[in-house]
Amino acid sequence: MQCCKEAVRSAHSTKDCTDNKTVHREGAQLYKRLSRAEEALHAVKWIMGKLELTLHSEKTRLGDMYFGKDSFDFFGFNNRFQRFRNKSWKWYWTLQQVPSQKAMKKMRANIKEVFASPIKLLLSVEEMVKLLNPKIIGMRNYYARRFARPWLWKIDKYINFKFTRWYNRKKQRNYRLGNAAKVRELTMQAGLASICG
Repeated sequence: MQCCKEAVRSAHSTKDCTDNKTVHREGAQLYKRLSRAEEALHAVKWIMGKLELTLHSEKTRLGDMYFGKDSFDFFGFNNRFQRFRNKSWKWYWTLQQVPSQKAMKKMRANIKEVFASPIKLLLSVEEMVKLLNPKIIGMRNYYARRFARPWLWKIDKYINFKFTRWYNRKKQRNYRLGNAAKVRELTMQAGLASICG
């Protein structure tokens, strides 16, 4: 049986009667056939019409996910069907969830924020590790998925880059990225968590 994956991604807004606030909710649904996806979208529009709600026209779309043609971002993850081999070398399709580009940018901004203030140059390596570890562990708990390791490795590399620049500024060295291996060793000894796990 041919398996055509169609995704319906919708966002709608509701009006709260007490204080006129707009509440946004998102949802994603996967269907094997385009006709089923269109039926579901029509049903959602009908139900929301009865409730006097509207679908967000920019965020509601049908996408062809068959053979990984299309993908969609949802709650910080990019979702796409990818082909892989199992232990007996047979091909199979599975939904791959990796951090989206927007999520990667946000993770880098969270790390950059820790190193932003010049007053942080007065702290020791151990104190900086104590500031960073809760952020790293929180990001790891949320973004660690089966296929996300290469993306999270880039964030680990960025953390080492920021630590190296901070360390060289602290020691008043002219070269910004020198001693990267030494800094990595110092942070590991201080107990810096890894986002890759």
